Amino acid sequence: THVRITIDDSTYSDPSFRLTNCSLVREIFIYQQAGGTITVCFDDEYDPLTEETVMLRIIAEQIGRYIERIRGVEMLQEKNEELATAEEELRSQLDELVATQQQLRESEEYIRTVLDNLPIGVAVNSVDPEVNFEYFNKNFLLIYRTTAEALQNPDAFWDVVYLDPVFRRKLRERILSDIQSGDPVRMRWEDIPITRQGEETTYINAMNIP
Repeated sequence: THVRITIDDSTYSDPSFRLTNCSLVREIFIYQQAGGTITVCFDDEYDPLTEETVMLRIIAEQIGRYIERIRGVEMLQEKNEELATAEEELRSQLDELVATQQQLRESEEYIRTVLDNLPIGVAVNSVDPEVNFEYFNKNFLLIYRTTAEALQNPDAFWDVVYLDPVFRRKLRERILSDIQSGDPVRMRWEDIPITRQGEETTYINAMNIP
């Protein structure tokens, strides 16, 4: 009796295997698809028993299940390796992100420190449809003669800085028109009076950088 097993493109057999006129062949199913065969060759005069045919079918099924388990383990190992690689790449990307965020924080802190110590007033804010501040330094508050608390409410800037309602309306219309023009030359305003009751009037120069 000689046995040969073929799985995909691989063949496994005993050294003395040879085909005879009396043989049994059974397909090996792997994941419900034909993946190979098992061939048992007998002497030419031998007549295989029914039990041997049944036994060959059982062996073919066992081989198929065994290969499924092996391939399942291999696929799991591959998935684990892929997950490990993906995790490593993700960790590397997160490290880069954290480093970048740290650099940005340090850069923002540096820029804020510079702005805080400039001898001029600086503010970052929207103008239209309303004035909302994201940042202003202390000199901005001193020059406009107001406080951070007074500028907290949306669009409070005009009312708390320019007390005369007529002048306030005209100046606001002028500034909004100049900003909407997009012309850098128009977005410079000189000698704007800042008045406070019972105090000396001061004059400021201002400019907008889009």
